[in-house]
This record gives sequence, C-alpha cells and structure tokens, in this order.
Amino acid sequence: MADVPDIDPVPAEGPPPQAAPASPAAEPAKALVAAKLSDFSDRLSPMLVKELRQGLRARTFVIVFLTLQALLGLVLLAATGAAAAGRAGQVISGIIFAFFSVAVMVIQPLRGISAVHSEIKANTLDLMVLTRLDAWRIVLGKWVAIVSQSALLLTAIVPYLILRYWFGDMNLLGEMVLLVLVFLGSCVATSVTVGLSAVSSIIIRGLLPLFGGIVLAWCCLALSFSRYEFEQIVEVCSMQDSRDAWGIAMLVLVGAYAAWSLLSLAASMIAPLAENHATPRRLVTLAALLLAILAAIGLDLDEEIVVFLAFLLVIPPVIMALTEPFFLLPTVTRPFVRKGALGVVAGRFLYPGWPAGVLFSLLALALAGILMGTGLPENVFSDEDFITVVAAVAAGLLFPAVVILPFEKRLRSRFTGYLLVLVASLILAIVLTLVGEAVDHTEPAFLWAFIWIPMVNLFMTAMSGYPDEVLATVATVFLILYASLLLVAALSRFPTIRRTEREEETPQAPPSADPGES
Repeated sequence: MADVPDIDPVPAEGPPPQAAPASPAAEPAKALVAAKLSDFSDRLSPMLVKELRQGLRARTFVIVFLTLQALLGLVLLAATGAAAAGRAGQVISGIIFAFFSVAVMVIQPLRGISAVHSEIKANTLDLMVLTRLDAWRIVLGKWVAIVSQSALLLTAIVPYLILRYWFGDMNLLGEMVLLVLVFLGSCVATSVTVGLSAVSSIIIRGLLPLFGGIVLAWCCLALSFSRYEFEQIVEVCSMQDSRDAWGIAMLVLVGAYAAWSLLSLAASMIAPLAENHATPRRLVTLAALLLAILAAIGLDLDEEIVVFLAFLLVIPPVIMALTEPFFLLPTVTRPFVRKGALGVVAGRFLYPGWPAGVLFSLLALALAGILMGTGLPENVFSDEDFITVVAAVAAGLLFPAVVILPFEKRLRSRFTGYLLVLVASLILAIVLTLVGEAVDHTEPAFLWAFIWIPMVNLFMTAMSGYPDEVLATVATVFLILYASLLLVAALSRFPTIRRTEREEETPQAPPSADPGES
C-alpha cells in the first residue's frame, strides 16, 4: 500500500479556543490576600485598630496632613528666593522643622485631650473590659494610634529632606537626629494629653494642655527660624562630643520614662481597684533614680543635665503618689504579706494610695537630693540661692497635698484638687511678684506675709534685696513642716492598712456542707 502523506486537519469553524477557567479554589485565595492587604492584621490590638480607623478618617488629621504638604511646598519658593544669598539650605531646614514640629508636637498631641474621657463619658469602658482589654491596652491603643499618625507625617516630609540635601551645606547626621528627637518629643507630648484625658476636670484635661501647646508652638517657631540657635541645636545633635551623646541618650531615656509614667496614670484611673498600677510605677521610679545616681558618679555630666534629671525623675511620680485615692484591697496586699516582714515594710512605701505615697515621696525626694549631691560641685551646696530653689521646689510639691488634707472626703478627685492648688499657688506667686516689682523693685515688704507659699519663696530669690540666708532657712523650715504634716496624716491611716493585711493573713474557713445533702 502506498504511503499516504499526512494532511493537517482543517479546523472546524467556530469561536477560537479559550483558556481553561481558573479553579474555584483560587477565587477565595485571591479574596483572602486582598482582604489582608486592605485591612489591619488580627494580631493588632482591637483598640488600636478602632482608633486608627477613626483617626485616619478624622477631619483634623486630614487637614493637618494636607496643610503640612501645602506649607512645605513653600520651601521651593523660599529656597529660590534665598539661593542668591547662599542661604537656601538654612531656609529650607528652618521651614521644615518649624512646620513639622508644630504639627507633631502641638496639633497631634492635642487630639488626645478627650482620648480616654470620651470612653468614660460614653460608658463604654465596661464593654471593653468584657472583651479582655485591660486598662493598659486601652490607654496604649489610644496613644499608639495618635503616634502612628504622627509617624505618617514624618514619612511625608522625607522628599523635602532629600531636596534639602541637594542644596548643600547640610549637617546630615545632626538634622536626622534632630528630626528623630522631634518625633520622640511628639510621643512624650501625646502621652501627656492621653494621660490627662482620664481626668474629669476640663481645666486640667483641656486648658492646661492647650496653654502648654501654645507655649510649645512659640518655642518651636522661635528656635526653628533663629539661625544661630538652630545651628547650635543641630551641632549638639551631631554628637561630635561624647558629652552631647550622653546627654541625648539621657534625654531619650527620661522621655521614655515620662511617657510611661503618664500613660500609667491614665491606666490607674480607669482600672478596677484590684489592679495595682502604683507599685510598678514606684519601683521603676526608684530604679531610675538609682541609675541616675550611678550615671552621675561614673560620667562627667553637665550641671544642667543633673538638675534636669533630678527634677524630671522625681516630680511626676511624687505628684501621682500624693494624689492616689486610698482604697486598699486584700488582694493587693497579698503579694507583700506572703514575703513576710520585709514585704510588709516594703508595702508601706509601695501600696496604692496616698498614705504609702507620702513615704515613697519623701524617699524619692531624698534620692533626688543624693543625685544632686553626687552630680554637682561641692561649692554649689554652699550657695544659699541653690538651697532655696531646691527646698522651695520640694516644699512646693508637698504644699498642695497639705492644703487638700482637710477636704479629703469632699474631693471627687485628689489629683484634680492637687493640680488646681498647685496651679493656683503658681499663678498667685507670679501675680504677687509682679505687683511687688511694681511697688518696690528691690524688696517688697508685703511678700513676707506670703512666704508660706513655696512658689513665692522661689520667686523672691530672683529679686535683689532679700537676705539669701533668711530665704534658705525659711524654705528649709517650711519643707520640714509640710513633710511632717503629711507624715503624721499618713501614719494615722496605717492602722487601716494593717487591718487589710490581717484580712489576707486570716485563713478563710472552708465552706459549710449543704444541710440538704446527707
């Protein structure tokens, strides 16, 4: 049989062949990947996700974000105008840091004024607790949400920093470190507003942060547009000197400590009584003071850094300790009682409530004095003005707690009453000092009638004519007086603490059998 050649078959008429349809299992997989990319992860805190969704859609954030972009666009015009004078780089840096610092250190933190109070007002805290969110996670979620939005603003100015680099004459390390420090300052400022947002008083929660924000905005603008000061700050941030590097490291650590303390304040205000937030906060404070003392001994720190560390480490925890409500439960004393006599003694300093807070405050002030004694020259302590300032500041912290002692049962919030007295004494001292300088610039005699107010004593040291020895003696005497009054009041509450400890020591009787069972 002859070979028949192969002939390609003629394709049948009809539509062209189509690709095989995707398997049905691929569709849900694509939808799952898209959902993960377009939504937050389930591993994040529900409070953080809730606040981020609301915050990113808020008009305030959108306005701040767009306004910052529009204002930074003026950098191009400013740089073009300053190019002829050879100052384009300085102009760009000043504008970037001015607008960015105001946006993240003033406007963004002010958004946290009602962070916790809005939940208190809406009575939603109990519902959050039912979802296994404790007080710390609620407060931390509020804070992280605002800080995350500030971080978004930080990434938005990166293109302008690249533009700044091409104009030359840029201290790259110094400006980058300064940019990070501004963002960290925003984190601390946000912790202040979020921490105070749990306070019921609108004066403390709203007006004080607003006044502080105005002052901070003025400082940011003044430093950013002042060529000499800005260059000095950038030079310090470049950390060419080891002392500058240690100073910046101390500043970051103290800022982290302050932020943690203020967030802990808000958590303790909304937490149930069975949660003990005071003891960890006080232990961290004591540890920070001891580390600061060791740093002052081993490192050659500037005098300003030592005084800054002493005041900043001791002022916030002392205010919190003196204003904590006195409600002690056996479940709180249990860990201390189980450690025997040493634990009971430690509880007198670490228990929640202002009675133990008085002993802790006196201990913290003593450690702050030791910190100054190890970090400052010996001849400073022979200066009467320095003694007056230190004693007046310490007495000024104790004075409001003494004033609110008779009104303890009438006050709805010891913290609010304390801060109101503290601010009122400061305002009164400023007014009396201004009036005194208008009447007699050297030595207004009527100020001696208000010498019992520590802030008045503090301002009198800046006026000429007053004997320094007398002011130092008076400040020391009133410090001892106020400390003694608080100590007596705290010791009168110790029997109540002892009864609570005995309730924990007493073994619980086993439940009786049901008489119906045989």
